[in-house]
Amino acid sequence: MLKLFQYELKKLTSRRITWLVLIAGAAIAVAALAEVLFNKPWIEDARTILSPAEAAMNRGGSGFGKFAILLYVPLAAALPCADTYLRECKNRSAALLVAKAGVARYYWSKAAAVMLFSAVIAMLPFLFNQALCLAALPRHALLPDGSVYYTVSFAYDSAYALFPGLYFNSPMLDALAHTGLAGLLGMALGLCAYAVTLFYRKNAFIALAGPTVATFAACLLLNSSGYDWLVVYDYLQTVTMPSTRSIYPYLAFVGVLLAIGLGAVLYKVKKGRDFLL
Repeated sequence: MLKLFQYELKKLTSRRITWLVLIAGAAIAVAALAEVLFNKPWIEDARTILSPAEAAMNRGGSGFGKFAILLYVPLAAALPCADTYLRECKNRSAALLVAKAGVARYYWSKAAAVMLFSAVIAMLPFLFNQALCLAALPRHALLPDGSVYYTVSFAYDSAYALFPGLYFNSPMLDALAHTGLAGLLGMALGLCAYAVTLFYRKNAFIALAGPTVATFAACLLLNSSGYDWLVVYDYLQTVTMPSTRSIYPYLAFVGVLLAIGLGAVLYKVKKGRDFLL
């Protein structure tokens, strides 16, 4: 299974669409930093120095950051990775690989490669943006000055920060932790897209984008119904919000997506008959 897993990773890294997605992610990261550097009307106090953590695009104030969270992460995680089974069905190589490796190894190695690669692609723009922020801005945080504003802000942030210890003591580690959450979401959506292709192959784009669109629609429905604490996209931002005071709803949502994807792959492995179609 390890050799087949390595083979899948090699195929994914050699695809043109993979590099196009990575270039697009790098462009978003650069644009997000430029947006923050050249558009700071809210900084009025000369003593205020924008810190790398505040400039990071998953902070919540960046338009490009929101674009990455809402569109890039879900689609980029699925499009380059999840069609690996579709392509092998079209070029008739699936039957040969199944005959050599076995049904279980074939499907599970693909699932593992898709999950790993989807997570990495989802995190890379945020990691690159955070590296740019560290290089372009001084490592200096906004410090409380004892005013009522900061007293109220501290109380609010203490109550609603997803990782309070990191938020106050290590802001960049807090940004990295939220980047890890983006990786989990990318992993889950990539796996679900791959699972859909195991049963639906008439339209590749619908199969690949279906889980992303369904998740987006579900989040809109949950938000409009008052269940905003289940909107997964809010958890990818480091800005404090009442809806993201606990990590468990996010993990539960992503866990459901992973369970659906893994369950579909397990069903396919148990069935194991239609890989020649």
